[in-house]
Amino acid sequence: YMNPDLDGTACAIALANLLPGFKAVYFGHIDCESEHVLKKLEIDYPTHVTDINDAMEIGLVDTHHVLQLPPNFPTDKVILIVDHHPNGDNDQFPNAHIDNRNIGAAASILAERYLDKNINNEKMLRLLGYAIASNTINLSTLNTTDFDRKVFAKINELYPISDQDIKDMLYS
Repeated sequence: YMNPDLDGTACAIALANLLPGFKAVYFGHIDCESEHVLKKLEIDYPTHVTDINDAMEIGLVDTHHVLQLPPNFPTDKVILIVDHHPNGDNDQFPNAHIDNRNIGAAASILAERYLDKNINNEKMLRLLGYAIASNTINLSTLNTTDFDRKVFAKINELYPISDQDIKDMLYS
């Protein structure tokens, strides 16, 4: 979506890492938190695009609201949506499998996929852990769920993210 936050950026990268042939892209600008974490973890930025109409299939993360997408976005090419926002435009994505949960971060869903498949990719799991912490303001917002807390705890057990690292990210 336009100008993604860390949750959207991390999910795009992590999903592309899971799906052969997919590439992480973004529209607009990447925010400061995303820049901070990508540099810290030495992860390449997603590709900046202005048009995605040439894509054969699209995985959409952290949104399924058409107003958050660029004009003329090819919604019929979306085959997968991973989101955590209520009241999305499900009917606008006729070919998509939609995994939308009322939780604090879409990154929690992607992290669950990595953990369930025993894909212990340190960079991806740490990236998703930072995204969970960012989107829930260190697990403190009202929309933070036990699911977010459990997934973050599993990541933190494998690859610890210090409170100082989270503070550095949140105030970058």
